[in-house]
Amino acid sequence: MSKNVNMSSLTLANRIFNCLSNRYNADEHMKEIVTALYDELSQILGDSFVKAALARLCERIEELET
Repeated sequence: MSKNVNMSSLTLANRIFNCLSNRYNADEHMKEIVTALYDELSQILGDSFVKAALARLCERIEELET
């Protein structure tokens, strides 16, 4: 897997939330969940395979939703 995905932890946290939320009650808990995701993702090195895999999963979900 290519590790060329280099996005901020906050951007990735928002993408993960948007991909996994059901869009109906998203605003209710968004800030809390994105903050928790950001806190966890910030502890992972920027060029890690885990972050790259999460970014690619978000891309695939976004492609399937269109």
